[in-house]
Amino acid sequence: MASSGGGLLGGMLLTDNTSTSLTDMVVGNAKFNKRDLVGTWVYAQPGCAFTSQNVLANAGGVAAANQVKQKLSSTYKSLGFASNNTGFAFDQNGNFEAVLKGVAFNGTYTFDPSSGKLNLKTSSGGVIPTFVTRDSNGMAITMESKMLASLLQAIGSTGGNSVINALASQYNGVRMGFDLVKYQ
Repeated sequence: MASSGGGLLGGMLLTDNTSTSLTDMVVGNAKFNKRDLVGTWVYAQPGCAFTSQNVLANAGGVAAANQVKQKLSSTYKSLGFASNNTGFAFDQNGNFEAVLKGVAFNGTYTFDPSSGKLNLKTSSGGVIPTFVTRDSNGMAITMESKMLASLLQAIGSTGGNSVINALASQYNGVRMGFDLVKYQ
C-alpha cells in the first residue's frame, strides 16, 4: 500500500495480522488518547461495535457481533479489502492518510478521546465521522452504516451496500468498519 507522495503510508509493506479478540471488539469501551492514535495502522479484519451496552447485557451480544463480522468478512474479501491495500496513518499534528482498497485520500483529523469520536476531514472538503475504540490487538475505526456505504461508493465499491444495509436493519445500534493493527 503506497500513497501518493510517499507520506505517512508511502512505501510501506503490510503484514497480515488478523487475530482480534471478539469480546474486546464487541465491548469497545477502552478509549484511545491522541498519543495512542498516532502511528500507522493496517487492516486486520472487519470491525463492528454496538452503540449500546444493553446489547452486551444479554448472551446474544457476542453472537450478534460474530455474525456481523462474518457477513462483513465475506463482503470485504469479495470487495478486495486486504492488509496490503487498506490502512490509516495519523500524525501528532492532526494530519492523516488513508488507503482503502488501494484508493488513497488524506486530510486532517480531530479526535475527542472522551467520546472516541474521530472526524476525518478530507483534502477535498468532505468529513467522515468515525469512532475509535481499543481492542487487545489494536483499534477499530467504525462508523454508521450509511457513512460506510457512502465511503465504499466513493472508492468505487458499491457491491457491499446491500449487506451493510441489511446488517444495520437487523442489528440496532451497530457501527461497522475496520479492525486495525499497528504497523511495526
